[in-house]
Amino acid sequence: MIETKQITTYGNQDYVKIAGVFGWQLTDTVSRRSGKAHHNYYILARETDMKNYYELRKYDTEYELAKKEIQPVPEISIGTTLLLGLFFIIPGILYYIAKSNSKNKVIEHNKICEYKMADAVEKARKINK
Repeated sequence: MIETKQITTYGNQDYVKIAGVFGWQLTDTVSRRSGKAHHNYYILARETDMKNYYELRKYDTEYELAKKEIQPVPEISIGTTLLLGLFFIIPGILYYIAKSNSKNKVIEHNKICEYKMADAVEKARKINK
């Protein structure tokens, strides 16, 4: 039996390359236009009766879950910091410290997620050897 899925990469085709590690093979590319933007949809397929299918599926799921946990890094508003710093010195300093801490936590969280993603890819590569 064949399992299929459709993905959109929005210009970043790295996942199409990484998907091969999990047993996915690119079967078709569909380009659609939505207003001025072009979206490429990739259709991937893999055999469900291939060797180590369940282990590859598990690592693929781990990769996808870690990828979904990645958060955008919040930006520190320089205008807000300056206004609060000029008119209210202590709130300006507190705002900057809070935003810096928040940004650092998100960056650390994303590093952990990227490590999990890389670990899942490495485990899948070992199985494929």
